[in-house]
Amino acid sequence: MNKLFRQLKPSLNGKTLLCFPFAGGYSVSYRALANAIKSNWGIIAIEPPGHGTNRDPLVHDLKSLVDLYEEHLDDYFNSPFALFGHSMGGTVTYELLMRLEKRGIFPEVAFISGMVPPHIERGNRSNLNDEDFIALLRSYGGLPEEFLRERELLDLFMPVLRNDFSSIDHFRHDELRELKTKVHFLSGEKDQVALPTVMAEWTRYAPRSEFHRFSGGHMFPINQADEVAALIKRVLTDAFVF
Repeated sequence: MNKLFRQLKPSLNGKTLLCFPFAGGYSVSYRALANAIKSNWGIIAIEPPGHGTNRDPLVHDLKSLVDLYEEHLDDYFNSPFALFGHSMGGTVTYELLMRLEKRGIFPEVAFISGMVPPHIERGNRSNLNDEDFIALLRSYGGLPEEFLRERELLDLFMPVLRNDFSSIDHFRHDELRELKTKVHFLSGEKDQVALPTVMAEWTRYAPRSEFHRFSGGHMFPINQADEVAALIKRVLTDAFVF
């Protein structure tokens, strides 16, 4: 398999869920979620360059990263598929969806989780000093406290994290297209990054939308994997080809 992807679960029905990670994330980040999705769908997680086992150089701008995904995922677009992206992965999912629909390619369904819609300013988080940046990471709740306190280990991952935050904070879509695909939007009620009330504004970009709330903070797909998996399983079971 291409080093950009890792199979977390084989497909038993010819359908595949493609999962795009949050900033600093890679395939292992979605293993618990994949294990909890009791479905015949195959699950493929993306392994971005410079993340996990993919030793290719980091990609510094999101447009080039989506270019790479679109090129190397093409084989999956010939069979029924769905998309899932959390946080940074949510923006990747929306950008990729617009490109695919322009080509006449439609997934059965898509999930965008914990990411504000394009008209909301994301700030410039990658320019924070180390202490403020670490405090930001701590507020998201996705990294163990022991990891955040181990400065030598954290320093190894800091370039990857700063790269991803920079790529998403500076990214602007070349165009904004109203999606035809049915999109499920997931949000955490305690998520200060993408509050449910702000997530609701995605309706202007995805008229065929449905919204789901979870009780956690920004990293609810990881911390509440069983609950998110139950939703994904239900949606995939009911999904149809557009």
